[in-house]
Amino acid sequence: GLPLPEAQRLVALVRRLRQAALPDLPMSLRTTLLIGRLLRAQEVPPQADDPRFLQICADVFCGRTGAARPEDVIRTLVAAARATGPAEPIPSPETPA
Repeated sequence: GLPLPEAQRLVALVRRLRQAALPDLPMSLRTTLLIGRLLRAQEVPPQADDPRFLQICADVFCGRTGAARPEDVIRTLVAAARATGPAEPIPSPETPA
């Protein structure tokens, strides 16, 4: 899988996208894991300013439902990332909240 900091960044970005979601996007743990595997295989960082990351997200989200247009997913993901700033790390299980 992804190194822990990259996995945390990916989860944070997917959470942001879920909050600003387009209807019918399949945002689940399984979808996030699939994106993580593809990022790892292609050595792409989970950063909303990387066009390869945006394309992978659009392909996965749109490929799972066919309901959203890729450009809408990309636009929503970029807007969500910009609105909240850099991805905040998610505390690891051993880190007290």
